[in-house]
Amino acid sequence: MPKTQGASLQAIANRRVQVYQLAVRGLSGSAIAASLKVTERTVFRDLYEVKAKLLAEVTAQNAFVMAWAKAELNELWAEGWRLYLQAPQVIGVVKKGKEIKEIREDPTYRKLGSLQRLLQVASEKNRISGLHTPNFTQTVNIESFTFQGVKITNTVEAEDVIRKRGEEMDKLYAAGRPAH
Repeated sequence: MPKTQGASLQAIANRRVQVYQLAVRGLSGSAIAASLKVTERTVFRDLYEVKAKLLAEVTAQNAFVMAWAKAELNELWAEGWRLYLQAPQVIGVVKKGKEIKEIREDPTYRKLGSLQRLLQVASEKNRISGLHTPNFTQTVNIESFTFQGVKITNTVEAEDVIRKRGEEMDKLYAAGRPAH
């Protein structure tokens, strides 16, 4: 049987657990080395490996949670568009003699509600993707569009342009001039 040099993989794993436990308790590198009868270099190498492994585990767990959250948001996104595009529903029936007439809902409020929810889902997707941070007042959108000749690149700009155009229209109507 060939002789192996150094400690076995299991012994290294056990030592790394001990190094990590002692480091968490606040012991210095030299105190850990003296306690386990290894060099300080070994202690720092073990701590580096343990931290790298923990970081990989946390990163993998975060990636899983992020993927799950994005999948749920995608379902909400699809449902929001389904509700928006849904045909007006029959909310009642009126019978006049032999004639039966269906009364259908006005889809305006359902569509506005769906759009509001879609904006919330889009905002949450941006937040999860790192495209929006709490310190910013702007919601970053990937695509830009043009509204009445003004290029819009984010939600705040869109709100500002729409508000300013509305104020201009109010002034023109108040002055008695038709708006173009």
